[in-house]
Order: sequence, then structure tokens, then C-alpha cells
Amino acid sequence: MKNHDQRIAWWRAAKFGMFIHWGVYSKAGGEWKGKKVEGYAEHLMRKEKISRAEYLELAHSFNPVNFNAEEWVKNAKAAGMKYMIITAKHHDGFAMYPSTVSNFNMKKQTPFQRDPMAELSAACKKYGLKFGFYYSHAFDWEHPDAPGNDWEYKNPGGDLNLYGGREWYDLHPELLTKAKSYVDEKAIPQIQELLKKYHPDILWFDTPQKLPLSENIRILKAIRDVDNNVVVNGRLVRFAASNFGDYKNTADRPAEFYPVTGDWEAIPTTNESYGYSKFDSRHKPVSHFVRLIASAASRGGNLLMNIGPKGDGTFDEKDVKILRGIGAWMDKNSESIYGTKASPLPLQSWGVSTVKGDKLYLHVFNWPVDGKLYVGGLKSNPTKIYSLTDAKRTFSFSRVNPTDVLINLAGKVIDTVNAVLVVDLKNGLQTDSVRYVSTNIPITRLLAFDATQQGKGFAFGDGKTDRYFVEGWKSKDQALSWSFRTTAPSDFKLLIKYIAPAETAGGMYAVSLDDYYMQNTVSTDAKGAVMTRDLGTVSLPAGIHQLKLSPVTIAKAELMKVLEVQAIPVTASSIQLPKVFANAEQQTKVMLTEIPKAQAAKSGATKGISPGGANGDLVSPRTLDSGQLKLVSSRDWTSGFFPGELWFLYEYTKKKEWKDAAEKYTANIEREKTNGGTHDMGFKIYCSFGQGYRLTNDPHYKDVIVQSAKTLSTRFNPVTGVIKSWDNRTKWKYPVIIDNMMNLEMLFEATKLTGDSSFYKIAFRHAATTMKNHFRNDYSSYHVVDYDTASGKVLQRTTHQGYADESAWARGQAWGLYGFTMCYRETKNKAFLDHAERIAAFILNHPNMPKDLVPYWDFNAPNIPAEPRDASAAAVMASALYELSTYSTNGIEYRKAADKMLESLTNYYRSPIGESKGFILLRSTGAKPSNSEVDVPLSYADYYYLEALLRMKRLNEGKGLF
Repeated sequence: MKNHDQRIAWWRAAKFGMFIHWGVYSKAGGEWKGKKVEGYAEHLMRKEKISRAEYLELAHSFNPVNFNAEEWVKNAKAAGMKYMIITAKHHDGFAMYPSTVSNFNMKKQTPFQRDPMAELSAACKKYGLKFGFYYSHAFDWEHPDAPGNDWEYKNPGGDLNLYGGREWYDLHPELLTKAKSYVDEKAIPQIQELLKKYHPDILWFDTPQKLPLSENIRILKAIRDVDNNVVVNGRLVRFAASNFGDYKNTADRPAEFYPVTGDWEAIPTTNESYGYSKFDSRHKPVSHFVRLIASAASRGGNLLMNIGPKGDGTFDEKDVKILRGIGAWMDKNSESIYGTKASPLPLQSWGVSTVKGDKLYLHVFNWPVDGKLYVGGLKSNPTKIYSLTDAKRTFSFSRVNPTDVLINLAGKVIDTVNAVLVVDLKNGLQTDSVRYVSTNIPITRLLAFDATQQGKGFAFGDGKTDRYFVEGWKSKDQALSWSFRTTAPSDFKLLIKYIAPAETAGGMYAVSLDDYYMQNTVSTDAKGAVMTRDLGTVSLPAGIHQLKLSPVTIAKAELMKVLEVQAIPVTASSIQLPKVFANAEQQTKVMLTEIPKAQAAKSGATKGISPGGANGDLVSPRTLDSGQLKLVSSRDWTSGFFPGELWFLYEYTKKKEWKDAAEKYTANIEREKTNGGTHDMGFKIYCSFGQGYRLTNDPHYKDVIVQSAKTLSTRFNPVTGVIKSWDNRTKWKYPVIIDNMMNLEMLFEATKLTGDSSFYKIAFRHAATTMKNHFRNDYSSYHVVDYDTASGKVLQRTTHQGYADESAWARGQAWGLYGFTMCYRETKNKAFLDHAERIAAFILNHPNMPKDLVPYWDFNAPNIPAEPRDASAAAVMASALYELSTYSTNGIEYRKAADKMLESLTNYYRSPIGESKGFILLRSTGAKPSNSEVDVPLSYADYYYLEALLRMKRLNEGKGLF
């Protein structure tokens, strides 16, 4: 340990690395004999109890001909990673290099006769990355004397818990001879072989509990005999509170970090498996990792992010997309990560902070709704505050009191994922220890990991999603508390999240906060699901407060496992999402009972003729006609909205009943994938199959989307540069309506799903042409533009559903706003963003826009205010504005407008529960000039309303939208 600080110096500065799990198991991809293997794909051999001989058969087919070491390393470097660690030998005992110690290796047993470890080592040196190996020293399912294989060798350390389970070496010391034989014959020789052959910068070990401490120490000594400069992680020799590694490791797949002193490292993975699984499409968004990198650095830790390459030697495209996204952020913000130290600044409602020299970096995950960022506990006086991505963008600031500083962000949203502000300090960083709870941040999370513990016996959960709890609450002497400060009188709604399986039933806890006190019974769940319970609303004066959880009764095993308490400013929004979605569920259940009634009534009226006639069966609700539910066939442009609503309910509730219903109603739309007679493929297919694919990754849904994109592409004319809308030659030659912008998202998605750029090119060209020809000087939109197919010139600009040719039909303006915002997301072409903002300015600043921001059906309708409103247009606008707020420096204004629209729709435009045949919103207008669907519910209003609510939820939680 004498040279510990010297050898770990590079690791401390690096902060971010790539972990790679790659082996024979990658060839199987999570499948064995036609069956999906649950859990970690790299545990295939253990999960399926595969013999050594049978595993060798799999190895004989492992031939990663597409492996390219430089490509891997360049991907890592582009993502901002500074070191790479790959599995030289995982638990399966298979060496991924030409080992002379055991013939259970890459060269001897596979057709692939190259040395990928040597190639990666060379590539890392070439591109400036540190390089190292993962080596499973204590768990080896191939060696007959090693712990772990209890299906072929009946050894201890496996799933059967033979010989007393985990403590087998204490209970059966006679078995130590075999374990030592394995260590002497394989583990130590291979580790020393790796050191001498490749000279790695770091060695990474795992599962030390499978061997006795004495053997782990022998292995560490063998390492130091060869190389005293190689960094060794914390999973080789650890016991009780001691660790002989160079740094400590947290648990796998962390979502939150429990307190760790000293140097430490976390190892998330892009999805849920470490080795490649063809079935695991649960990839986290880029925002998850960008924030995790900053959160780890803020607490003095490193992030080693795992990738599981495929058996052919390539990275999954989803992983590459994540790496590129992280790289885009790191390119501009890595200064706030590399070489930083844990920040002494107390926890903040808006995000985290890192420190380097006289610079404090504020990582703002949740942009304050009023543009005022309170930095709690900052006693030092800043000299300058500016954006890390643009040093010219400086921010004024003032001192609120001796411990808090206010930064005026002036509405400039820099980055909705992690905006970094640099605070220059003249005389170093001085801080206060009490956290500040902001009233202009939608949620402040008081994690149990960060609570002050009273009494002995508490233990931390491992930090995984839904496992960031404190457990071991078995005594009335134990309590958890959080101290925080407010600078003005404030009202907060309090929620608690905890896990309480059946064995904790009967417990009761108390909540105290200043003069507030209440007792609650612990609600239990047999499956151990996370429970969220309302603790009521508290009014707090300015000052320091302590929120405390104390046991009243501990009936059984323990009181509960607490994850967090959430403090929600009651002024943040008048929309109570749980209640709104509960009402939406109630209404949709009504709809599900009304649909078969309407189908039966129609069938009876037509006396045996198919209810849909020539257009097929009636499958989706559209509106109310004279108070009766009107259903439409799949050919109708609105048919995809109701399935989409069901997917949104599933997304929010995670209830199987909504998933089942969504799958059923989505299947009804599939026949449309080859319907080349309509431009509305996006509305029909992407709102149903697109949402389904986003939430389930069902490969069949992907196929439907791609086929639909191919069908839609047949309506594109390269002369006009746009996709044709209606096949109507009596009034128009080649009509294109502004609604068509909404079908482009499916084309962009098809390119991402297939790699075929033709879909992207059609979508881009259509958007660019529409931007040129559909808009007036004030950036209002015409409804219909008619083209000459010979020259591509515009023949006429008219309306079909608006008041007049030159008027601004409200829903048309909404389609344009939504469509160009989406096009910017997919292309990053700034012209589309600028255009979306100009449309937003027209809408929000129009003199005829009502105060509640729910527009009249046409901004130029002649009898305003005695004209119908259009709730559907408001819902589309709100959803679009939420997305636009994440791209624009005017984001706060857009988000406020969207909030206002949703509040208006929620408070004044919703149907009473049990009425309107199950529709959610009232007062939409379809086509007033033809007196069609005026002041009625419409399915697409409900769809975009739920989408907007979900977008609001994600933004309030500080999450990205995509």
C-alpha cells in the first residue's frame, strides 16, 4: 500500500470508464435451446446447469468475425471514457485469450484464432485509454475444484447452498484443499499470466465471498509479487469494514448511491444484463447515464459503465446510440467531471455539484420553473458565474443570506438533462452543512441513503432501482431524520416511498416535522413492491426544520424499508397526476364497456352485414354523435388514437390490464400497414404500434412500423418534395395538408430501426418543403397547399377545416408546432427549431388566444368569443410546448404555457366521471365549416392530453422526454 496514491492517481482523475462483459455466453445472447434465459446473460452456464462438455460445444461456434478492437476503443473514447476493463475470464472459467495455463480458452476452443485482449490493449494505448481485465478469481464453473459448480461437480458456493452455504469454508475446512488447488492451478497462474503478457493498468475482481479470506489474500500477494503498480479494485479482499483493494465498489446496476468513504466506483449497465441478451431491450436513456456520471463524481466516485457486445463482435446499436449521446454531452461538459473531487456543498433540490480548484460546477438536472436557482449552503462569494458550454453566457447573482446564493437564469434553459454552471471562487469553497429545499423545483427527494440514522442496526440497500432503501429497522430506538432549511414560508405536500412485504404487517410509524405530527399504519404488499403513500401537506415558516420518521409499533420482522420522502411545493402545479390518471382509468373502463355495446348496436342495425361495411369492422372510438358513441374502422385516420391512450395508461400505471387492452386494440390496426391510399399512417400506426414498440420492444411491432413506413413512402413525389395527402382530383391536383407533418415521426423512426436513410430523407424533404410553402409571413399556416406534379410549383393555398383560406385554423397551427419541434429532435436542424419557435410565438401571442390558453377552433373565427373552443388543439399544443421547452432558451415560458393549458383542460374541459361514454376531454371541434364534430369529445384530444401529462410528469421529475 506504500505507493497507493501514486498508482491510483490516474484512476482518480479519469472518473469514467467502459466495462465490457464479452464471452462464449455472448454467442447465445440470453437463449438456450430455444428458451429465453432470465437474469444476467453471462450467467448462462449456471442458470441452465450446462456441463463443461456442452459449454465447449457452444464455444466451438463462437466466432466473432466482426470484432474490431479499434472500433470498440474509439466508441469508448468518443463517449468520454478514460479507461476500459474487459472480461479476460468470467465465472464460466473460459479465458478470452490464448492462456497457457488452461486449454479452456479462446485460441484452443474457438474458430477465432486472434487474441482480442492483445488487440484491445494495443488500441487503448494508441488512443490514450488505460486498459485492464476483469478476472473471476473466486467463482469458476469449469474447474472441478473451484467454488460455484454444484450441478456437475457438487462443489460449494453454488445455488444449492451445499456444505452450509456461504460460510462453507468455516463449516467444512476439509474442503479448503480443493479450493486451494484451484487457486494454485488456475487462478494465480492466469492472473500472473495476464500481468506479464499484457501489463494491464488495472485488475477487476468479483464475488470474493466465494473463497475464504486467506485465499483472497494469497491472490493479492501473488499480484503484488509481479506488479506493485497495477490498480486492484475492491472486490478481491474485503471483510467487515476493511478492504485491501485500491478502491471500493458499490453494487451492480446502481440507480442511487449510498454513502461511501474514500475512493469508490459504480458499475451500471446500459440495460439490465451485463452480457449481451437479444431479449433485453430495457436500455436506459442517455439522460440516466449523464446524470449518473455527475452524481458519482459529486460524491467522489467513478462510473464504470458496462456494454455487452454481441457474439459476432459488434456493439448493439442501442448501446452505440447511448455512447454517442453521452459523448455529445461530455464533449462540452467533461471539464466538470475529469479530475474533480467530492463536493462539500450540501445536497440540492435541483441537482448535484462537483469541485476542482477554485471552480464549483453546478449540475442542474431540474431547471427552476421561475428561472431563479438557489444554491443552498454556499458561504463563499462567487466572482463570476457562467455556462460551461458558453463562457460568454454569464448570469447575475446575489446573496440571499450568509449561506445561500441566488442565480438569475433569466429563462435560459441550457440543457434539460444536465446543464452545467461554473462558479468561479476567489478564496476557495466554504459551505454550510444544512441542505436548502427549493420551492421552485417540482420535487425535492429526501433519500433514505442521505438521512441521519439514530440507533444501531440500519443497513443500506444496494442502490438498484427500487432498492435504494435503508433496512434493518427492528428497534424502537431507531429513527431516520433529515434536516433542511427554507428561506420563506412554504407549503409542501409530503409523500413517502417504502417497501413492506407481508412479514412486516401490523407496523406503525410516526412522521414529525416542526409542529406537524401524524401516525400511519405500514401498508404491505405481498410481492414487495414499492409503496407510495401521502403524508399530507405541511406549512413551514422560514428556518431550519427536521423531518423525522420514528417507529410506533414494530409488529414483525422489521418496520419497513424506506426509500425516500418527497417534498412537493403545493404551488408547483394544481394538477394532481395520480388523481388525473385515476380518473382517466375510470373513464377508459367506461369506454371499454361501451365499445362492444356500440359494435353490437351497429351490427344489429345492419342486419348481419359487417359493421364496418367496405371499410372493415368498427374497432376504435372517435367521438359522440348525438350522444351516441361513434366507432370507426381501422381505415379511419383516428383509429390509432385509442390504442395509444391505452399504452399511455399502461406507461403510467404499469398495470397488466392496460397492456392487455392496448395489445388487443393495437392488433386491430395492423391491416393498415399496407394501405397505400392514405397519408395518415403516422396517426394510425405510430400512435398505436409506435407507442407499443417504445414500451415493449416487441419485434413484431417494429416490423409493422417499418412496413407502414414503406407504404407511406410510396405517396412521396420527388418533384413536389412532399407526401400527398388526399386522393381527390376534383378540387385539388396534389393536396398536402399541414396535418401531414405528424406522419414524419414514423419515417424517422423507420430509419433508426432499419438503417435505411431513404425514410429520413423523405421526412426531411417534406418538412423543408412544408416550411417553405405552407406558412405566411406571420408564421401562421395554411391548411391545404396544392402542387403541380409536373413542375413542383404551388397551385393554390386553401383551407378545408378552417374558417377561411387566409385564416389560422387552430389545430393546423398545433400540428405545425408539434411537427417541426419533432423534426428538430430527429434532425437537429436548427431551421426546424427556429420555425417551431416562430409558430409558438404566433400561437401564444395571438390577440384572440383566450386567457386559459385553450384556443377557439380558428384564431380568425368571426364571432369570437361566441365561437367553439378546441380542446384537441390545446392538448396537441401543450404536448409540443413541453418538448420545445427542452430545446429552447425560451423553455421556461413554453413550459409555463403548457402547464396552463393542461391546468385549464384538467379543471374545466374534462368529462364528469362515468359520463360521455368514457371520453376524457370535452369541447373539441373537428370541422366547423361542415358542422361536423363541433363541441364534442374526440379521441385525439384524449390521446394528446395523456401524452402531454406524461411529458409534464417526466419534466417535473427532472427526466428527459426521450
